[in-house]
Amino acid sequence: MENEGRNLFCNRWELNDQEFFKDNSVVEGAVFANHLKTNQYYTIFVELQAYPFGQAVDLVQTYEEFEFVDSDYELVLLLADSSYVSIYCKDRNVIEKLFINALKNDSEEVQLITDDNDTRTGLTV
Repeated sequence: MENEGRNLFCNRWELNDQEFFKDNSVVEGAVFANHLKTNQYYTIFVELQAYPFGQAVDLVQTYEEFEFVDSDYELVLLLADSSYVSIYCKDRNVIEKLFINALKNDSEEVQLITDDNDTRTGLTV
């Protein structure tokens, strides 16, 4: 997964200015999941791009690159100001599961992003 931005590592209620991963690092999914399960993070700005293991890594900057160009990316997650989350995903089933999960967890202002209502011009925060 691609990870840009800075995170604060939370260790026993103390915040340390520590990077989760170095900018533009590639991390295997199981390693990434383990980091999330074993630590607490206070994220402010995050850009994650997920793609199948073994595929070429090429940062996508726009929706057109993500969806229409020969992009192997499966999911882009954008987090701004610790609370505004946008998820772009090519798999409709995953989108529906994420949407239902957000509603079940009382997330506010949940909406599906479509070509008609998306005002974002780039896949960055």
